[in-house]
Amino acid sequence: MSVSSYQAGLRSAVRGFYNGVLTYGQFVNALESAVKRGLTQAFIEGAKECGIKQDEFTDKELDALTDAIENEYEYIGGLAAGIEESEKLAALYSRLDKWTNRYTDVVNRAKTLACTDEKLEWELGATEKHCNTCPRLHGKVKRGSQWEKAGVHPQRPPNACLECGGWECKCRLRRTDKAISRGSLGVSC
Repeated sequence: MSVSSYQAGLRSAVRGFYNGVLTYGQFVNALESAVKRGLTQAFIEGAKECGIKQDEFTDKELDALTDAIENEYEYIGGLAAGIEESEKLAALYSRLDKWTNRYTDVVNRAKTLACTDEKLEWELGATEKHCNTCPRLHGKVKRGSQWEKAGVHPQRPPNACLECGGWECKCRLRRTDKAISRGSLGVSC
């Protein structure tokens, strides 16, 4: 599974409920299933970059994955209400873009946990316009544990550390062999 597969699963559930093919209960089940499957795969993907397999996850890592999944579940009712209010399907898909960003957020979260002692570099995402915070973080290298302790994560909303809030952030943390950046991250949370 990939971020595009995750997005397709979310869209399928929304389209089914929007078109009346799925009942409310079936929609909730389909969306919960897509979220659980997709975010679990995202966490596996992030941890794998650090050489950690799914059966090697710590309790802290499993708790972080569970929290990410359960957090998304909290928004299902609001999405269902938007569909029932007959929003245009295109508007609903646009709304799902924020949901799709959770995939990359969970990949990055897995890295900060599984790559505790690995060096991770902040890399700007491919967006037309960046907030003021993300460019300041671009190229900064810190250990996964330092990113985690600072609470600075791309895509994890609401994120008081990032001017963009993380809602539509496309930045990522990637493993690197570069030297660790001196000083603080230069971001106040």
